Amino acid sequence: MKRLLLLFVLIMWIGAADAQKMRDWFAEMPDSLLYVMTRNNRLDCIDFIENDMQARVRNRFDTFSELKTLSNDYLDLQLTANCDVQMKLLPIDDGDSSNYVCMIKTVTGPMKESHIAFYKPGWEQIATSKLMEMPTIDDFIVKTNAVSEGENPSKALFDMFFITAQLFQENHQITFQLCTEGTRNETSKRVFQELTYRWNGRKFEKVTQ
Repeated sequence: MKRLLLLFVLIMWIGAADAQKMRDWFAEMPDSLLYVMTRNNRLDCIDFIENDMQARVRNRFDTFSELKTLSNDYLDLQLTANCDVQMKLLPIDDGDSSNYVCMIKTVTGPMKESHIAFYKPGWEQIATSKLMEMPTIDDFIVKTNAVSEGENPSKALFDMFFITAQLFQENHQITFQLCTEGTRNETSKRVFQELTYRWNGRKFEKVTQ
């Protein structure tokens, strides 16, 4: 009886670990999060890429979506011609085997802009503010002596501004870039820096430059 109980616990533990793989998150996500793709579309993509085939499917809009990269904890999806989706599993530092997932959608039209969302298992959304402090335009300004006072930009130089973000397969970091197409002069484009945030098991923290 004890052996049967131990075997049952082991099977449940293995099943829980398997459920944390990106393929399973992607397969079971609500259709509303990637409305263009159906669950069958996503399952087909998983099947294709795991069999070393081009994971390209015809979606709800009668265009194509392509799963470009899929690993145990990372996904890169060309949802439409103008929208790229990245997802990364984030291990939680609480002694549990569960993860959060970070999803970044980057839309081009005509300028690029990214939107970040976080989810618990079961695709329950978490407020972004609980897991990171989003950068502001001031965070991108290089604050060194190498930048002259006359070159120091301000918000007044922008008609509007857009921020893009990127996840990586090899680490648990996000990089942010400020799109400078909205600046009114070329000088201001030289004084902005890329920002890096690193996951510490509880939240994303900005890496000191």
